[in-house]
This record gives sequence, structure tokens and C-alpha cells, in this order.
Amino acid sequence: MKKANQSYLEATNSYYKGVTEYKNNPQSANAVNRAKEFTGNISTKQVYDELVKSIPIEKRFNFSEEDLKRLNPVGYQFIKDLENGVTGDE
Repeated sequence: MKKANQSYLEATNSYYKGVTEYKNNPQSANAVNRAKEFTGNISTKQVYDELVKSIPIEKRFNFSEEDLKRLNPVGYQFIKDLENGVTGDE
């Protein structure tokens, strides 16, 4: 919103227009890749850290990616998709 000096509504409409454009033509200059947009605002490490906080504290000692995969497969896949630039629209 602040990047393009847009209102919330204008930014939301612009974002979803870009997402739709990505589905139709990923090479378009107006296309928005959800994963890239998301990771432009928050790092995958921050996402990982937040997911780990949702794990019971007694299971967090020496917590690994494999533990996350076992205990929270959806969260694990979300991080992997972000890392690989997958948008969820494929």
C-alpha cells in the first residue's frame, strides 16, 4: 500500500488483479506471485519461528525441520512452498 501510495482498497484490488494475471500469464509484468509477495514482507525464518511457537514447549528442544514436518505437515509444506516460490495457485 505504502509502496505505491494506494488506499487499502486500491492495494487489495491491485494485488488480486495481479494474482489473477499470474494464473493467466505468469510472465506478465503485472503478474503477482503470492509466495514472492508474501516473502517480500516476512522471511521464511519468521514463519518457521512462529510455527515452532505453536509446538508444545517440551517438544521444542533441538527442534528440527523434520520435527516440524512430522508435527505440523501443513506448516512445513507452507514454508517449503514459500522457499520454492510456489503460490498455491498451480
